[in-house]
Amino acid sequence: MDPVYENAAYNHSTAEFRGDSTQQKGLTLRKRSKVLLIVLSVSVVIAVGGLCLLGVLYLNIRGHFESLNAQHEMLLMQLSAQEINNTDYKEQLETLNNQYKESLRKLRRLDDLIRSHSCEPCADGWTAYDGNCYFFSCEMQTWFDSNLTCGALDAHLVIIETEKEQVFLRSKIKDPHWIGLNDLDTEGRWVWVNNQTLEETGVEFWQKRASGQGEPDNWKEEDPSGENCAYLGAVNSELVDFSECSEFFFNRQSPVIPGILEKSDSQNNNYQTICQKYDGMYRFATLYDTTHRIPVFSAYKVTADVWNSETSVWMEEPKLELPSDEMGMPYENQATDEDYIDNNLNVNRGHLFPSCHSGDKVISRSTYTLTNTVPQKKSFNSGSWNRMEMETIMLMTKNCHDSEDQNKVLAHVLTGAVPGNNKLNERVNIPSFMWMTFCCYNISSQSWISQAYWAPNQDENEADDVTINEITLQELQILLDEEWVNGVQLFYSNCNKEVIFHWN
Repeated sequence: MDPVYENAAYNHSTAEFRGDSTQQKGLTLRKRSKVLLIVLSVSVVIAVGGLCLLGVLYLNIRGHFESLNAQHEMLLMQLSAQEINNTDYKEQLETLNNQYKESLRKLRRLDDLIRSHSCEPCADGWTAYDGNCYFFSCEMQTWFDSNLTCGALDAHLVIIETEKEQVFLRSKIKDPHWIGLNDLDTEGRWVWVNNQTLEETGVEFWQKRASGQGEPDNWKEEDPSGENCAYLGAVNSELVDFSECSEFFFNRQSPVIPGILEKSDSQNNNYQTICQKYDGMYRFATLYDTTHRIPVFSAYKVTADVWNSETSVWMEEPKLELPSDEMGMPYENQATDEDYIDNNLNVNRGHLFPSCHSGDKVISRSTYTLTNTVPQKKSFNSGSWNRMEMETIMLMTKNCHDSEDQNKVLAHVLTGAVPGNNKLNERVNIPSFMWMTFCCYNISSQSWISQAYWAPNQDENEADDVTINEITLQELQILLDEEWVNGVQLFYSNCNKEVIFHWN
């Protein structure tokens, strides 16, 4: 094809130069032109085909490029994220390294400090707790002699700094012990033996005696020197039969519980009758179950309107324990503060004799003894049971009167608990049911009336607004027969057991 194209071009040029226009030559030129056109057409087709092929290749390559570009961008994003993560890891590692170095520095300083002080464990006869050593003396001494004895041992009477420390101390003693607090210089201005005032420490969680204008208990009854000194100990209750504190029972007759309590005296060694004495006087009475470590009931009188109680320290009853020469032995026959701390059963201390029924500060504080409390579901204690307590105190103060002086309020109340199947801290029984009943004289009806309440000790939903309905005394005694002991008689002559008293 190429030689023909070259000859045609050459001949055409020669003819044009010579001016030769013969027919023969013209025919030859046209033929060659056709050949040339054909050749050009074929070349164009080939070129177009080549362009199409290149276009297809271009599109393929471009698509591949775009795919690679997308992968490249994705890799860049992943790499960027990885770099961010690496930066975070580096920062975290640096923080941990700094913390490690600081901890190591502190550890070395503590080690040097311990070595320099030659720290020794507590001496024989002393008890270690929270970095301190405590000595519990069995010797009976005045506050002044006790303070001198401690000084001779290169120590001092205890300074209570936290409620946790107080709980520990109380768990180790069964009799009153002096503490390093006094108001010797100025009456009512209490100072620790390190010369720090009570106001400066802000620590006030022991029982206070009402006659001392809010001062800590002085123990004046036991020792004249106690007028200016404070001690840590238990409520001064007495394990005597109920005839000693019969005033808290209707017609001075305690309940009858066959095989347990008859004629005001315990018939079973597992049950103790307690006349709860506080600040020199009996305040209420309790029948205590030492096997289950809960009270069976508390008996008390309502003589005034609702009392806005204040929180006080919880007291224990050392006289429930067997005599022991071993100081610090744990209580076996009753609940302690430690049983209630950090429990996961959703229970707290529930009063049988509620402080809101007490009428005054002294009696209110006397109710804060663990022999007057049971493990009560928190929502039940603060819910329906609390509402019932408030309703009954208002009901009694409005409609119950002293039969001998109708200007005075008087109602005899019993509040109790029925043992359940579960235990708190594997020691203290959690009641299945709780109950309350009262008997009083009503002026309007000129008769003795009674009313009762019964409720399961279980969790409550606040939204349900649970209400404890009143029942008759007879119905309550039937429930006690069914759920606990048969033949229970709560009030002497049953105090009109079939009557339900309603609001006026």
